[in-house]
Amino acid sequence: MKSRSKAEAAPHLVACKPQNSASKLAFFLAVFWAGPDPKIFGIPVVDRSEIRCYPVSNRSTFLLLFVVDLKCFMFVMSITGTGTNRDDHIHMGTIVNGANGGFKGKAGSVIGSSWKSINYIKGLYKKRTKPATEAQLIQQEKFRTLMRFLLPINVFLKIGFGLKNTNKWTPINAAFQFNLDRAITGSYPDYSLDYSKVVIADGSLYGGGTVGVAYDAGDLTFSWSTGASDTFETFADDMVYVLAYHPGRDEFISAPAPGTRANGEVTFTVPDHLATGSVHTWMFLSNRNKTRVSKSVYLGEVQLI
Repeated sequence: MKSRSKAEAAPHLVACKPQNSASKLAFFLAVFWAGPDPKIFGIPVVDRSEIRCYPVSNRSTFLLLFVVDLKCFMFVMSITGTGTNRDDHIHMGTIVNGANGGFKGKAGSVIGSSWKSINYIKGLYKKRTKPATEAQLIQQEKFRTLMRFLLPINVFLKIGFGLKNTNKWTPINAAFQFNLDRAITGSYPDYSLDYSKVVIADGSLYGGGTVGVAYDAGDLTFSWSTGASDTFETFADDMVYVLAYHPGRDEFISAPAPGTRANGEVTFTVPDHLATGSVHTWMFLSNRNKTRVSKSVYLGEVQLI
């Protein structure tokens, strides 16, 4: 009859210490699912050659297995996103650039995110229970009035305000801040826009010189000076953008494509459903690469027949 080894003859349990990450994971999961001795249930832990076994006391074994079970439970809960009830989820964020960097995702009661290379941490949304103050209502109405006008022309704002503090603002944010204190008129809650003060582009490029707009037989024609200047760094291929807004219909119209400084004018037909009332008109220029823009010019209100 073979004699039993010391480890097999020991009357108490044996704690095993895995030697690599794969062995540790296999051991932890086996203990979690099968209890203190996974082999009882026919579950292999790891190859015996990868485990060193040390006899320990029953009390130490119980404590070790309790800690292992707890850690394994937390691990499984974190990767499955489940808990004992729907409000007990354990959420994990992703650390960016090491321990000193920001993180992305939800971690407890905070959410990590980044925008334009700036890291932010914000709390979870809480349903508002207090009514808004008068100052907040005023600001909300101003925001609604101005953004209702700016959102449909974002394609123009990307050019006209695309160079404004790009690390912190989007073009439409820059346009909003630029117009907030100058273009809104009236008093709460009856705010409106002073179209003559609305700016859709702001920059240092020399503008169109002598500019104008006219309406005739269903066509809207914008005109400007054609001269280029080495002194002011203006060129014949500078691009000209024109815009008209019909407040009665709350619609914008423009030329199918930008003109050039050398063209001197651009004409397009006003759609039939907009051919009554009046339109407010603007113009601005950019260089060919859109790295320089001019200030926009309000050309006035044009009556449509």
